[in-house]
Amino acid sequence: MEQIIFTDVFPDGKIQPNASLKIKEAVKSFQGKRIYFKIGIARKIRSLNQNKYYFGCIIPIAQEAIKEQWGEIIDKQQAHSFLKIYCNAVDKITEESDGNIRIPKPTHDYTTGQFMEYIERCSQFLFANFNVTIPPPNSQADIIFNEVKSICKADKLKNIAGRFP
Repeated sequence: MEQIIFTDVFPDGKIQPNASLKIKEAVKSFQGKRIYFKIGIARKIRSLNQNKYYFGCIIPIAQEAIKEQWGEIIDKQQAHSFLKIYCNAVDKITEESDGNIRIPKPTHDYTTGQFMEYIERCSQFLFANFNVTIPPPNSQADIIFNEVKSICKADKLKNIAGRFP
């Protein structure tokens, strides 16, 4: 069982006294086990709702736009990689290349703010290149889209269930 403990570090490098006690208690709960410590700066990473919006709304719209524009069917991971290349990449120049090489950056460790900026870049890219508008999170269009998606999934499950006695 993983335990997470947050504490502030004072200018003299010491931590809050109650954090020391929490750490000792946490270590006791792992008696006889090999454990590791991971220390880093606490920051809020992208939320589950952001993830649901991205993979449940933006990615399917990108898939549909690519299908309509180019006639190609791509899966969610391919659509995610596509958006990362065009909306979240670093350009590198090498002596051997005639131009830039785009290196996509990962999004899994983005803060909520960084992820919202990425979503905005995706929305602008899809509008500029495919003329599709991404509904804002929790908009009526997003709610309707997710309801339709749920109905489609339910119908698909009924069809699959109907094949078996």
